[in-house]
Amino acid sequence: MKRSILFVDDEKQILNSLRRVFMGKDYNLYFALSGEEALEILDSKSVDLIISDMRMPNMDGIKLLSIVKDKYPKVIRMILSGYSDEKQALGVFENNLAISYILKPWDNEKLLEIVDSIFKSEYIAINEDLVQILNDIEKLPLSMKIYNELCGMINEDENIDNISRVIEEDPTLTLKILSIVNSAFYALKTGSIKQALNYLGLDNIKNLVFLSCFIDKGKSKFSRELDILWNHLVTTNNLIIKIYKEILEKKLDEEFSTVGLLHDLGKIVIITAYDTKLGKVPSFDDRISISPEKEKQIFKNSHEEIGAYILSRSGMPEYVIEAALFHHDPLNEKVKYKELLMALHLADYCSWRLIYEEYHIELNEEVLKLLNISKDQVEDLIKNYKK
Repeated sequence: MKRSILFVDDEKQILNSLRRVFMGKDYNLYFALSGEEALEILDSKSVDLIISDMRMPNMDGIKLLSIVKDKYPKVIRMILSGYSDEKQALGVFENNLAISYILKPWDNEKLLEIVDSIFKSEYIAINEDLVQILNDIEKLPLSMKIYNELCGMINEDENIDNISRVIEEDPTLTLKILSIVNSAFYALKTGSIKQALNYLGLDNIKNLVFLSCFIDKGKSKFSRELDILWNHLVTTNNLIIKIYKEILEKKLDEEFSTVGLLHDLGKIVIITAYDTKLGKVPSFDDRISISPEKEKQIFKNSHEEIGAYILSRSGMPEYVIEAALFHHDPLNEKVKYKELLMALHLADYCSWRLIYEEYHIELNEEVLKLLNISKDQVEDLIKNYKK
């Protein structure tokens, strides 16, 4: 089925240029000269992607995309603007209004590549019932403790390596920061918080953390479960580094340094939305160790699919999306970063053994053979990490 794109700009020549760029491509194209006209099209047509100008009379791009986000949450949102206002761009990403911020004049081939990559992604499909929950991704829990610590470090001109480590303690904050630097506005594809800090600057990071901290996981009725999940994600990330350094005797590339933090992102959604979907609050063990079969039964999607969807909509690099989707199936034929995914699979298994052993996940023994790792080495990895 053809995908549909809606272009919104108050200048006819811009829309004509875009029409020429996408002419002959396998898309249904719609064009609107105002936000009001765009909403009329959305009311009557099926649209998969909206690409809007930012500065328009009567209804600007921020207002339009805010309405689209609330009323048409499955429509993917992008910005094509002639104004490189960094503060405005940060506002767009902080409020999850767009996955990309592209500047005019644009590069035709680059624009086509970005749009094609969105629609080629196999991670976009998600059950209708979850769309609104996932559309509010910026409301995921975040610890105020990190904000206070970060402010103190910035005020004291702390080393950027140390600041990076503090941010990486919180997977939700990590996702937010990486989402911004991986957007087309900053033109960077990285999984490294250190690189992200160098791009955004510490003042922007500080403001971003502050805005994110209005929701504190300490106030959540699921704070115990989220604490366990935070510990699992951080431990998994640490274990990947140990596996590469001590067992594989390799250095993990810096760009892969946060893969472990984001791989179980879908579980955050499931933990916080479980009772909403079920109509009652399930037991603690059910929320933490819900089986894949029960995930599918209740949510119609697994936590792997949910995490991959969020990460793909946030513009994450392919290896980060793979980590979310295939950490329980690292030998899947679709996996490109097989060694990384195998190390993640092993780290994920060991981490749950350390953090919450009641949650049993299967270790693929073929992974051990391919990495040339014995079961004794796995047990030593777990035992020595506890020390």
